[in-house]
Amino acid sequence: DYERAENTYDGVAIQWYHSLEGFHAMRADPRHAAVRADAAEMFAPDGVLEVFTEPEREVIAGPPDLGSPVTKLICGVRHKPGMARDEFHRYWWDVHGPLNRDTPAVRKYFLRYEQNHRLDADYERAGCDLDGVTVEWFRSARAFFGMATDPESRDVIRGDEENFLDPDGLLWMLTGPPNVVLD
Repeated sequence: DYERAENTYDGVAIQWYHSLEGFHAMRADPRHAAVRADAAEMFAPDGVLEVFTEPEREVIAGPPDLGSPVTKLICGVRHKPGMARDEFHRYWWDVHGPLNRDTPAVRKYFLRYEQNHRLDADYERAGCDLDGVTVEWFRSARAFFGMATDPESRDVIRGDEENFLDPDGLLWMLTGPPNVVLD
């Protein structure tokens, strides 16, 4: 995915916390200073984007063992200008998710599809204007690009995205299989 000039990120870290308060307590703990110092040396100052989400919502659960290889599309989404935030979240879950799941020409490409809706409390924080993150699992990058270019799937999805997404505000990248650091 480095060939796409508009992708300015090198990877994605997905972390789970018991609560937003737990995350802030970890950051305030003096023992976390070494992690912050290491991150400051490794990442560009504007190279980290954080969004705090609700628990993932499974649109397509996928098999218990996804096997390998796996390619994941990680996509930060923003609502369409002029659309209310609550309406965006409702549409994304109630309309767009089922459209992906229930349209055979689209569904055939997915291993798993989840939506991660931004926490209401996180909207109070400056520095992030994403409304959530979608994580879509495919057997390969070829399968993802197949879905994106196959007219039977592409036209269904792109046509619906115009109803609720800011197409110029999407941040996406393809990643390889996950590497679990802490389980």
